[in-house]
Amino acid sequence: RAAEGHLISVGFKESLRIGTPAELDTQRWWLLGDYERTGRKLKLDMDELWYQSTTYADKNDLVALEVFNERFFEQRWHYTMFRLAGHPIKDEAQDLAVREVFTVATVLLCPEHATRSSLVFTLKLIAERGEKESGIWTATIPMAVFFNLATNDQQAKYLDTQIRRYAHDAEVARGTRRGPFRVDAFARAAGVTAERADPSTRHEIARDARSRLDALTDRAECEEAVADLKDVLA
Repeated sequence: RAAEGHLISVGFKESLRIGTPAELDTQRWWLLGDYERTGRKLKLDMDELWYQSTTYADKNDLVALEVFNERFFEQRWHYTMFRLAGHPIKDEAQDLAVREVFTVATVLLCPEHATRSSLVFTLKLIAERGEKESGIWTATIPMAVFFNLATNDQQAKYLDTQIRRYAHDAEVARGTRRGPFRVDAFARAAGVTAERADPSTRHEIARDARSRLDALTDRAECEEAVADLKDVLA
């Protein structure tokens, strides 16, 4: 609970609690990729921010998630996150404290790969743990669903790229098109490359996602995983 203590020390209410992802209903908006939880307005705002960040990153050979994070905090969306959770940020000290311990992370297997549906506003500690052990992102049934939806989104981008690549290659072979195939900005942000967009890669991702979801069908296992994560945050 070091993060909670740090935030309370700069003036947040003593009642402040930071839940594990999807644990607290008051923090449901923090699952930025879950359109049902964020509501329509926040969804559209995040759609636009993701679009701007991803297209800028693609043009400048940057990591889309890093650009999104930078703009998210520059535009003070963390103020919105805490206001919706019932703990508005009131001054610069609280602003800096939130920036120190929070980030926008992706639940995909590679920490630099992200889709719009994989984004979650969470503690940096959880994000760092998620980079080393993706089971952190499937520690509860709601998060297992979130993880699988995000992974399915990534798979769709692989499939879309594969179809486009085959069409491109066919046109090149017929002499009706020239130049190399280029992966679009949103697929690139998800980690898709022309070389990796093949069925075997997508099947590996799908098998991993299904195995994680199957492992959480037992409620006892799910509760044990949550307890382990809470121990980490204690």
